[in-house]
Amino acid sequence: MTVEDHGSGPWDVVTEARGAVVEALPLGVIVLDSEARVLDVNPAAQQIVGGPAVEAIGRPVTELLSDWTDLSDLLVEAGEQQAEVVVDGDGGGRVLEVRVSLLHGGGGRRLGRLLLLRDVTERKRVERELRRAKEAAEASDRAKSEFMSVASHEMRTPITSIKGYTDLLSKGTVGSINEQQARFLDTIRTNADRVALLVSDLSDMARIESGRLRLEIGIVDIGDVVEEAVEGLRTQIEEKDQTLRVDVADDLLPARADRERAVQVLSNLMSNAHKFTPAGGTIGVQAEGWEGEGRGGGVLITVEDDGIGIRAEEQEKVFERFYRSDDRKASDAPGSGLGLSIAARLVEMQGGEIWLESVFREGTVVRFTLPAAAR
Repeated sequence: MTVEDHGSGPWDVVTEARGAVVEALPLGVIVLDSEARVLDVNPAAQQIVGGPAVEAIGRPVTELLSDWTDLSDLLVEAGEQQAEVVVDGDGGGRVLEVRVSLLHGGGGRRLGRLLLLRDVTERKRVERELRRAKEAAEASDRAKSEFMSVASHEMRTPITSIKGYTDLLSKGTVGSINEQQARFLDTIRTNADRVALLVSDLSDMARIESGRLRLEIGIVDIGDVVEEAVEGLRTQIEEKDQTLRVDVADDLLPARADRERAVQVLSNLMSNAHKFTPAGGTIGVQAEGWEGEGRGGGVLITVEDDGIGIRAEEQEKVFERFYRSDDRKASDAPGSGLGLSIAARLVEMQGGEIWLESVFREGTVVRFTLPAAAR
């Protein structure tokens, strides 16, 4: 049926359309005249009010909202208003987002007000729960950091004592030892070293998370960093009959970094490559210039291996604290699950980035950057 069949003009269609939109709005709409009497109420507003609001048409809005003290107070104010109010009484403690707009006619004459209501009780409830969950998570993190700090502190003295007495026994200071006893002492020393490394990792993570770890940023020769890290692991790599390839660019610019922490990062990555690469495998270390794809230049350091690799679904998790793969070949290797997490945090603290690529059972490539020192 056409508009002409009803004898209606275009403005009638517009008026009907506007009315239909207001009726369908999930937003409560109450129209008031200049004396704050109710002229119209849409279905959403009736639902929010919680009663047959249409009976209030022609009556003061204060009667419609007699129990809503906060909202009634808001209506007393002149001009445009916007606020959140708590609905008492029959509202059941709901929270409303309220906007009061002025309606003007020709010549700026004030015709009345438009009252828009939105029930945000559920949103506020969710926000409160999220806030409580965030506070609980932060408290849990603080407790974990405190535990790591206390545990690492308390473990240092006994570990140092164990290692010291083991060395004294091994040297025959308190009497000669036989071959079997020497092997036992070597086992004690190896495990004491593993616990000492764990203590160091716990201490570093606790200091990082509490903000107590301070870096000594300066101009660093990356060639020296690579050399120190390589020398620290060369014996272990040779004992496993692995091939180590090192390539440092001749024209490499110095980096702006903490030298000790840069060595720690590279040592962690090389240690992982060593642990997760079978005997006879190959480990590569490369340092080269890096343009940064518009993010500023620097140094790119790569550690590559042809080891057991990482499943695709685990690659986003390996930088998380205490993460240990459920892959049998990976879980058999000793470790705390903190090395990569600490490395990532240290790289970020020095203004760099770290990422990895891996193919399961074929190998892993880990890359990190450090910013170049000012020229």
